[in-house]
Amino acid sequence: MYPEVDYKIGFEKGVGREGNAPYLLYSILPLDIVFFLVVLMPAFTNYIRPISFQFSLYNLLLWFTFSLAVILLILISFQLVLRKRFRKLYSCPELEEIISRAKKRMGFSRHAELWMLQSSKQVLLPLSGLMYHSIVISKRTEEDLLTSPENAEIVLADILKDLEDQPVLSTWFPVLLYVPFSFFQVQWIGLTTSLALSILWVFYWIMITTEGIWLAAGGRVREKNPVLIEYNTHPDVARCHVFRKSPPNEDELQSIFKIAHDPLNITNNRLAGFSSYFLSIIVSTGLVLVLTLWISALPVLSAPFEAVNSFLLFVPIIVALIGFHALFYYFTKRFYNTSDSD
Repeated sequence: MYPEVDYKIGFEKGVGREGNAPYLLYSILPLDIVFFLVVLMPAFTNYIRPISFQFSLYNLLLWFTFSLAVILLILISFQLVLRKRFRKLYSCPELEEIISRAKKRMGFSRHAELWMLQSSKQVLLPLSGLMYHSIVISKRTEEDLLTSPENAEIVLADILKDLEDQPVLSTWFPVLLYVPFSFFQVQWIGLTTSLALSILWVFYWIMITTEGIWLAAGGRVREKNPVLIEYNTHPDVARCHVFRKSPPNEDELQSIFKIAHDPLNITNNRLAGFSSYFLSIIVSTGLVLVLTLWISALPVLSAPFEAVNSFLLFVPIIVALIGFHALFYYFTKRFYNTSDSD
């Protein structure tokens, strides 16, 4: 098999116009679908009778159940389309033996089907959902993997790692995005603007306090790649050997082993973490107070711009949410010990 001299790390998992596989296999596509549902729903409801409920705990739970069922139905239907379109089972004893060794060595238990994709390009995609757990592969990739079995085992162990977890991106994260936003599409009778603002501010401070407790408990632990720990070789290094037949260059090595900055990882930076946290609260709260006073001094608009008055009341909490996290990231970037964090 001729090496792919222009191979870039991760190309075998690329999709769409710039990639090598159909866009339908894009792992973030379910999130895109939910995003458009959230954006287009208000426009759609303008042409139908608005949905209205009396504001009560029972109706809130009722709408939660309904919206959860709707989004799960949409996502499962999409997954069934993918399964119907791309499920072309095939068998390769040599490749299955490599996969079996990787599963045993990594301690993975989830079964993954092999789906063959008719393509002349290098394709190796983990595909996970409620309706399937599969590895999408092209004939060319199969040949590349079998040419270098040792590195192939490392690459396939990394693919299996992605499949071992529950389908977060394909199902549960889209659900968590859609369901809360669906509540804004309902006219809640009896819910005043001031009550809605109070509820949002309560949730905001619960979230901020939770992050503070998380920091006090030690922050987020930086997880090392389990495949790298087990094989003592980074999967991306193995990818270069498999798909390009050559080791990564210096720039690629720096990119592979670069440690990303994480504001919630305060190992050896506890003082910097808490300083950043409280300073972010103080600055963002001060900004919100100034903004609130400025908005309260604005003249009240009359029809047809009355809706702007209500929207402006929600601007401070939007600024508080975005401002706190932006400041928190900025301050930790400035205060952290960069030799440990970056």
